Amino acid sequence: MTSKKISLYHTDNILLDRKLINSNIFYLITPLLYFVSMLFISMTNRLIGNYGVETDFYVAYVAQAKEILNGNLIIDQYRGPVYQIFLAITAFLFIEDYYTAGKLLNVICASLSLYFISKIVGSIFNREGALLVVLFVAVNQVFWRYTYEPGTDMLFLLFYTSSLFLILNIKSLNRKKLFIAGILTGLAYLTRYTGISLIIISMLIITLDFFKSRKDESVNKMKIALKHILFYVIPVLVMISTWGVISKNQTGYFFYNMNFQNTAYTVYKPDAMSKDEWVSKYQNSFNSNV
Repeated sequence: MTSKKISLYHTDNILLDRKLINSNIFYLITPLLYFVSMLFISMTNRLIGNYGVETDFYVAYVAQAKEILNGNLIIDQYRGPVYQIFLAITAFLFIEDYYTAGKLLNVICASLSLYFISKIVGSIFNREGALLVVLFVAVNQVFWRYTYEPGTDMLFLLFYTSSLFLILNIKSLNRKKLFIAGILTGLAYLTRYTGISLIIISMLIITLDFFKSRKDESVNKMKIALKHILFYVIPVLVMISTWGVISKNQTGYFFYNMNFQNTAYTVYKPDAMSKDEWVSKYQNSFNSNV
């Protein structure tokens, strides 16, 4: 009798868990819990200069965001303007303190990224797998750190994951989804130039998914696939080209990107040499043919 009661008890719990997993709010639970907990931690325990100093945030992002609100768009040599624009909007709408605005923006973007990560894994595998992955990401020290420290990482991740979510859920090759994914990809690229990888990956996914799903051999698959790729690529090209024209007018370069200096720093700087010494003595001796 006792063992039967235990068995029923466990069965009831399994059914309750199954109801939760299959519920409409399943994908929102972990992101919402993460948002509440990290917002509390960031706003109550994060002092300026505590647990690392966000040099780029203080030196570049805040200064450029202030200039944006003054009507001036600054061309940064390492990244596009999107993070600075979002930081300026967040500071303008919610709070004048840019550091607090940066923390708020990070927590929002990190939580939304968890949602899209969960949806991506759930669509590829199942909801149980999505729960395990999103919990692993949420407690990962690197993810937690970049949520905690204001910077471009979480906004970039949000654009990346949301674009991939749309690309990976185009079973009918919905052109509207492709167009929105293209806009998100353009925003990712103009947040961090490493977003170019998303363009390549997305076009491969669109092409492979199209040929895999189409059974009618009488249609010209390549022609139709190219049309769908165009719906994705056009907003990307428009956004990158617009930024390129602005960059060309101000700097003389259509692609003004000095990230090769960071690569040189990573590859060539001796371990015994400080970053400040490297920057002052050797950084400007490197150039790019691109």
